[in-house]
Amino acid sequence: MRKVEVMVNLIEAVKAQGVTGVGLCWTFFSRRIQPLKTRVHHMWEYSDYSDPMRESREELAHSEIAARVVAVLEMNVATAMSVFDSHPLPRSLSNELPNVSPPSRLCFCYAYCQPPFLSNLYVCFSPWAQFALTLLYLRTRRERKRQRMRLSGSGGGKRRRTRSRRQRH
Repeated sequence: MRKVEVMVNLIEAVKAQGVTGVGLCWTFFSRRIQPLKTRVHHMWEYSDYSDPMRESREELAHSEIAARVVAVLEMNVATAMSVFDSHPLPRSLSNELPNVSPPSRLCFCYAYCQPPFLSNLYVCFSPWAQFALTLLYLRTRRERKRQRMRLSGSGGGKRRRTRSRRQRH
């Protein structure tokens, strides 16, 4: 239940900044990007119409983008066009967030992304932080497995006899 509360709080923070589903759809259509596709680089590193992650270099008119958003989300055109009034600009190389201290950049990058373990959140972790979290996850999983084996008694069959660190050296 705690994880759900954390995720709800993060989603509320993103919504408070003005991010909406309509705005995200608008961003995908205007940049001509497939949402669920392996990319050359992160979406917030988007450059311009010549970016390699675009499906087409052809620019779409706002009316065409609005028509596509309306078709996908089954909404009226006025609501789709209102994205210009309230939605923050999408991140790109020309619209970066303010720099933060170098140590914190090793841990976090603030952008629109989808980390593998938390979906649709505003904060994602850098590769170094992802590596550290993966190691922490594996260590925690290994410890839980050991605790379950101790609690169950038998351990599900043959047990390996392990030596303590002092005995090994």
